[in-house]
Amino acid sequence: MTSPKFLLFTALCTPVTFEVCSSRGFTQTVFPNLLNQENEAQAMEAFTQVAKNVFNQICQESALTYLCSLHFPKCDLVTGDEEFPCFGLCEGMVQASVNQLNAKVGYS
Repeated sequence: MTSPKFLLFTALCTPVTFEVCSSRGFTQTVFPNLLNQENEAQAMEAFTQVAKNVFNQICQESALTYLCSLHFPKCDLVTGDEEFPCFGLCEGMVQASVNQLNAKVGYS
């Protein structure tokens, strides 16, 4: 049986249908997000505008995950907690980009 607390927080979480982010594990989110976008349509439009500069770049995967965390912060269905991007995610994105760039140009 589902607990009442679970039912309470599922009302706050919204399913993510945007494939670019849902395929990266961003399946539930909450609005408004950090960028004050009120719904998925606004988040998708803004994401697309920014992400078009990222596609086919060296650090594409890390950057897209970071952008998903900004536009579609994860929402825990049990607790209702939002998971916003942290320093570790930002630092990881930068390090992945540096490593990929170094590999591409032959540095170790």
